[in-house]
Amino acid sequence: MSALLAGFLVAFVIATYFATDLFTVRGVILVPIYALVVIFLVLSGVLLMKKRDGWAFGMNALVIALTIASLFVGLFPRVMISSISHIYNLTIYNASSGSYSLAVMSIVAATLLPFVLAYSIWSYYIFRKRISSHKHLEY
Repeated sequence: MSALLAGFLVAFVIATYFATDLFTVRGVILVPIYALVVIFLVLSGVLLMKKRDGWAFGMNALVIALTIASLFVGLFPRVMISSISHIYNLTIYNASSGSYSLAVMSIVAATLLPFVLAYSIWSYYIFRKRISSHKHLEY
């Protein structure tokens, strides 16, 4: 599985290098990030061979997190790159909402969040016991 992931990672880095300007803009930051990704991927394979599944899972999680972080680092402050011209790039500044809509969404979120949390806590409380084969269920 790690060999398959390594193949996809190499293909991703090569496609990123040739299809975008991320390495020319932020290459100083991206090269160490991808070096860490390779180190964590190799560690994951070693840990899998040593039957340390929990640590291998953690290393794979770091590989995924750093790969996604590299996209954010490379694109900043852009959100979406225009294929027509760099003038039409979508940036975090022109993609952000206005102050009124942010205020309305904050009020809605603060109002509805207690209900969502209460429902989640209630459902976890209701379904806290495991079903065993010793109990007979009738429908």
